[in-house]
Amino acid sequence: MSLKLSVVTFVDADKVQAAVNEVLHSSNNGGYVLVRYSSPTNITFQSSSKEPAESLLPLLQDNEIQYALVRLRPDEEGVKKDVLITWVGPKVGKIERGKKSEHLADVQSVLGPTHVQLTALTKQGFHENKLRELAHPASGTHVLKPADEETDRATFQATIEADEKSRKEKEERIKRENEEKAKAHQQQSSQPKSPVAGPAVKLSAISCVELEHVQSVVAQLLHKSTLSGFVVLRYVNKDTVTLQASQLTGGVAELLPLLEDNQVQYVLLRLKPNPHQATEVSKDVFINWMGPKVSKIEQGKKTEHLGDAKEILKPHHAQVSPTDTTIYNLYFVISSFVLINSFLLCFVLSFR
Repeated sequence: MSLKLSVVTFVDADKVQAAVNEVLHSSNNGGYVLVRYSSPTNITFQSSSKEPAESLLPLLQDNEIQYALVRLRPDEEGVKKDVLITWVGPKVGKIERGKKSEHLADVQSVLGPTHVQLTALTKQGFHENKLRELAHPASGTHVLKPADEETDRATFQATIEADEKSRKEKEERIKRENEEKAKAHQQQSSQPKSPVAGPAVKLSAISCVELEHVQSVVAQLLHKSTLSGFVVLRYVNKDTVTLQASQLTGGVAELLPLLEDNQVQYVLLRLKPNPHQATEVSKDVFINWMGPKVSKIEQGKKTEHLGDAKEILKPHHAQVSPTDTTIYNLYFVISSFVLINSFLLCFVLSFR
């Protein structure tokens, strides 16, 4: 079954979606889905696996642009991370790169949701630890660039050895913990088990998946050392939101590809200080995104959730409710309003 999007068509969308669902299943600890172009605007399924990211390397072509949804294996704290990687082969021309950059939003809508988007320009350093480092909100870049080959080979080998050591230590720790739990269960079988908190925290109208993590990401964005960036929340069902993406650099141009026509999303956007003003202070704006394909009924239902969303993504200087992605002048509009008003601003932009 093919799926026609705004600029590209997924030729076998059902096969791609089935692979995505398998990789993103809560019980899955790693794997990937890889797609490639079969024509300038047609994308097709190439491969999927539960193997780690390194197993992608033989499939990445020097003369192609490919996209991979990768679930990075749990770190030492047991946290999984889903990333969307755009592979740009070293033999791909600049004109081709420019054309394909318009396709990213469509690809992300199928190979998602993910925590972050990365771009890989080289196979050097293409391993899970490096990808996890680039995916961190505090990373200075989300691009894997070529490095010195010998240095990278040594780093890669050291990483593999460290991963193997960490894996063995984790297995031993889990084994000891299981033995202790079994012993404790035999001794205290009459005692009730403590309830385990679910991953979503219920607020007044909506629930938020991993609320503490979301609040931590918001705190990083609002830190005085962060000059620009954004945090995006999206719905996973009718009344539950989750972190879709976060970035501690960039602004409206980087945010636009993440806004979807058929979605209601919430964004906390930090705008860079205006160098022409006497006081260079970053401005924080709450964006209530209502895609142009969202029905009036759905919009009405979601207005009840706005208070909770603002509570999660706070504090901010202004509120914006755009309804169309033709908002490239959003930075200048928001800047003008924020500079005049120091209290919360609510206005709606519509260019349709």
